[in-house]
This record gives sequence, structure tokens and C-alpha cells, in this order.
Amino acid sequence: MRGAASGVKRRLYVFAAAAIAAFLIYAPSLRGGFVSDDLIYLEYNPTLRKPLGEALPALLAPYFANWAPLHHAFLYAEWQLFGMAPLGYRVANLLLFAACACALAAAARRAGLTAHAALLAAALLLLHPAAVEAVAWINQSKTLLALLFGLLALERWLAHLEEPSDWRLLAALGLAALSLLSKPALVLLPAVFAVALWTHGSPGGRRRELPPLAALGFLALGVLVLGMRAQASQGGIVAWYGGSPGATARVMPGVLWRYLRLALLPFDPVHGVDPPPIAHWADRRVWLPALGVLMAAAGAALAVRRQRRLALAAAWWGAALLPVVQLVPMTTVFADRYLVVALPGLLAPVAWGLDAALSRARAAGRAALALAIGVALAVFAALTARQAALWAEPERLYAAATAAYPDGRMGWIGLGAERQIQRDLPGAAQAYLRALRAERGQGYVWLLLGRVRLAQGRLGAALHDLDEGLRLAPRHPDAAWAREQTAALRAQGVRPEADEP
Repeated sequence: MRGAASGVKRRLYVFAAAAIAAFLIYAPSLRGGFVSDDLIYLEYNPTLRKPLGEALPALLAPYFANWAPLHHAFLYAEWQLFGMAPLGYRVANLLLFAACACALAAAARRAGLTAHAALLAAALLLLHPAAVEAVAWINQSKTLLALLFGLLALERWLAHLEEPSDWRLLAALGLAALSLLSKPALVLLPAVFAVALWTHGSPGGRRRELPPLAALGFLALGVLVLGMRAQASQGGIVAWYGGSPGATARVMPGVLWRYLRLALLPFDPVHGVDPPPIAHWADRRVWLPALGVLMAAAGAALAVRRQRRLALAAAWWGAALLPVVQLVPMTTVFADRYLVVALPGLLAPVAWGLDAALSRARAAGRAALALAIGVALAVFAALTARQAALWAEPERLYAAATAAYPDGRMGWIGLGAERQIQRDLPGAAQAYLRALRAERGQGYVWLLLGRVRLAQGRLGAALHDLDEGLRLAPRHPDAAWAREQTAALRAQGVRPEADEP
């Protein structure tokens, strides 16, 4: 009992340290308000204002191109506590992220890393600049919930493989289900569990674990199907990036290389990454990053051959990225928040390698390496604080995105939403039109533009835009409101007038 109590106290100390570090680094973001999609998830979400019994069916249904009932329920609980005060939501995200770092330390420790290596992996995640989008963007609590429950599920699964127990097995499966119901970012978690069975399971017990793995696989498949249906019904699945599967495929090596580079050298995270289409396979923007990815994969294969347990980290990395590399064309080609879920698969081996180097080095070399690690962590923290400050000033955030990718849509959508909040209606309209110039099939952007046109009194343009939004995203959360508006406009004799994308 005393040992268990001391273990709990130690974990609380680690969580408290992680939370304090998160608050210090992310302090610049705490004064920020609702940003972009936060409006739809919170301010424009009527479900959050209903009594629980009345809201429950809507909480379990698809919402805004997602089927993530646990996340929707989490937002409902937050709304009851914080209402329209953004600070509470931002603090909640920081606490979730601190918990994610602690969960990574626990899973890494269970996977075989030393205590020092596990804590270093947690520190790298906590200070990583690419995590800012998921932490400082209020509605991305879904990403943090999925990551937290996924890491806890892996830790319990490894504990079960180490010492089989029905309770540990149920905990692993239950936590994995919670991850999937928060956001299907780890829909391939059953594959990660299967790799863990090979890397950490006993040969005699592997067959015994196949039925629960199969059950988890069926659950993941169901979540994937429901999520895809929700995406398709609300405009979340679009035409191939660049106009064809080949055009999308030509962009993917650069996307994969950016994920890998940003994980190790996170000097340029940008909210809203839309790389320009590439016309030819011979373009160096195709073959050069493809060469880098292949070399990285070869290095990972050699490392796994020497140390089989590293395959578990590689499986986590691949399982988190595979759903977002455009096997099905999604609206966002690249996003920092996607990388956050994959980061543990790279940071844990990095921490393991650094810890091994420290243990082998002589005194002078150990001191120099420890100093270099400290400097790197300080640089990460400074970059993270600088990026977090942008989330308190959305105009700067989106301006950076549009400057980096002027022909992309994500920065312009965010800029439009922010100008709409500020009641700069002409500026909001121009930003939404720039986004639609990049991709006309964004139903919810047409609906946002329709709101702006209504506020401007441009009724014909509003009718046209709302009609387009309803055609492309008939089940969007704003669809019922949009139908009421279009019916009222037609009753007034208004005729649609093409807007100017």
C-alpha cells in the first residue's frame, strides 16, 4: 500500500510539473479568444445550450463533418462551466496536454525506456512547437483527448502483455475506445497493439490476445465508416488535391517529408498548410523529398533490425500519419495537429537514443551532451512560446499562413472568420472568396460567406451562397438555419446572384 501511495504521489508531482511548464510556455496564448472553427463548435452550436436530456441525441450524432461523440460531450461539459469565456477552454486544453505528456512518459516507461528517457520524451512533446496548433486552438481538444486516451490505452496494453490480467485488458480496450470516440486520429490503434504483441508479448500468449484485438479492430472499422460518412455528408471529403489522384500523389512526398522534418526541426510551423500542386513527376519537389523519406525509412528499418522493440514506435508514427496522407482526399492536406498525434512515435526513440548516448559517454562527453539537450529544449520552449503568442492574435496567425501559402485555402478561411468576428464584413467576404478561389467545393465556407452577405444586405448574393453551401454540405450544423434563410429570401422575391469567387 505504501509503495502504491508513493507511486501515485510521484505521478501527481510529474503532472504538476508538466502543467506548470505548459502554463509558463503557453501563457501568451491564454488571452486569446475563439478562433476560426471555434465559432461553429461553440458560439454557433445550439446543442450546447440545451438541457442534457434534450441535447444527448445531438451529442451522439455527427457534427460539423465529424463523428466524435466524446469530444462533443466534452465541449458540452465545458460550455456548462465556461460559457462564452475562452480562458476556461484554453486552460482545459493545457491540462489535457500536460496529461498527454505524462501518459507518454508512462507508456514509454512501460515499453522499456529508462525513467530518464521516458521523462525526456515527455519533455520533448511538452515543449514541441508543432503541438501549438492542437493546444492553443480550443476545438482541438478532440486531438488532445484522442492522444491522451490512445497513449493510456497503449500503456495498459503493454502492462497486460507483461502480466496478463482481465482488468488490464478491459482498461486497454476501454481507453482505446475512448480515443476513437474522441477523434478517429488513431483509427489504426489496433495495428499498433498487434505490433506491441510481437515486440513485447510472449510467444505463448499471442494467440490468446487475437480475439480482443479483432474486437477492437471491428470497433475501429465502425468508427472509421461513421466518420467517413459524416465527412462526406458535410463537405469534408473533396475532389483530389490538384484535380486527380496523380496530382495528389505528387504532393504527398513533400507532405511526408514536412511531417518528418517538422518533427525533428520545428522551426516553421504554420497554421493552414496548402502546398502548391505539382505538374510533373520529374519535378524535384517530388523526387527530392521522396528520396529523403526513403532514406529515413531505411534508417528506421536498420534500427528496428538491431532493436526489435523500436518497431512499436515506428508503428505508432505510421499509424497516426497514414489516415491523413490523402488515401481518401480530405479538405486539409497537411496540418500541425495531425503531427502531434504521431510525435510520440518519433520522440520516444530519440529520447531512448540520447539516454543511451549519455549512459555510454565519459564524464566530459556526458556533460557536453546534457548541455546540448538542455539548449535544444530551451530553443523548443522559445519557439513554442512565440508560436503560442500568435493564437492570441489571430490576424497575425492567419496572415502568416496566407503569406506562406497565398494560394491555399486554410489561412484565408481563418482570416475570414476572424474578420467576421471583428465585424469587418468586406474584409471577411474577400477572405472567404480567396478561399473559394482555391477550392470551390467547401460547403461550409459558402455558408459563412452567406452569413456575411446577409449582414451586408446583399440578399441576392446571400441566397446564391447559402444555396451553394446547402448543395455541398446538406447536413452541416448551419444547414437548418440556412434553409430557413433561403426560404425567407425567396418569399421576399429575392433571386440568387452569383458571388465572385
